[in-house]
This record gives sequence, structure tokens and C-alpha cells, in this order.
Amino acid sequence: MSRKSLTADMDSLQRMVVDFAIDNPTSISNSTSLSPTEIDLVRNNVREGDLTPVLKAYEHDLRSPFKGAVRGELIRALLIQIQKTKVDVEVAISGIDRLLKSQELVFGFVGVTPGVLISLFTDAKKVLKRNMYSREEYWNESDGPIDDCLIDS
Repeated sequence: MSRKSLTADMDSLQRMVVDFAIDNPTSISNSTSLSPTEIDLVRNNVREGDLTPVLKAYEHDLRSPFKGAVRGELIRALLIQIQKTKVDVEVAISGIDRLLKSQELVFGFVGVTPGVLISLFTDAKKVLKRNMYSREEYWNESDGPIDDCLIDS
């Protein structure tokens, strides 16, 4: 999901809630229409995730669901809530994606480390065996370093 997709969905949700609030001003105030400051307040609240006008109308229409579905705004409120859920999921996925991208280098090191350790261990084992055989050959060729000193004198 791209950043543009998230922004477009968030803008769509904002427009949906603002239009809903304009069509149903009683869910916000007792007046028959909303002032520009109230509309801006609704806009800002939607950016923060507050769907109070929609939820109030939803609660009102849920008291009589059949009547609310036919005459009220129940279906519209449900569709707005679905859009809100979609935006929330996109925000969560976007956050997880950013977290995974920031930890990409760590995951690479964690994946490579066992292979590097195994190869270092096998190489060290070969070097130790080679050193052990060369010592045995040295001791077998002569009687030891003390005899070398005695023979030279």
C-alpha cells in the first residue's frame, strides 16, 4: 500500500464524515445547520480518528434498526465505519512496513551470522588439525628440542 493510497482513503473518510455531519447537523449541535467553525472542528476530529457525529446517528438509528435502515442513516453510517476500519488497517500496515524496513539490516545480519560462524568454525578446525600434525612430525623426526641442543654442542 502506497502513501498516496492511505492519503486518498483518509481524505475520502474525512469528506464522508463532513458530508454526513452537514446532512445531519443535529448529531453535533441543536441547530439546523453547521457553522464553518463546526465543520472545521469535525474535519480536525476525523484526522484524529473521532467519528462522533456518525456514531451518534448510528446509535440513534440502532434503536429501531429496520426503520433506521429504511428511513434513517444506518446504512450510510455503517459504510463510513467500514471506511474508517479500512483506514485504520492501512495505517497499521504502513507502520509495520516502516518498522520492517528500518530493521532490514538487522534481519540481514541475523540471517548471515550462522553461515559465517559455521565457516569460521570449520576453517579453525582445519588450522588446528594442520598445526597438530606438524607438531607430531617435528617430534617424530628428532628426539625433541633438548636432543637438538645436545647434538649441536
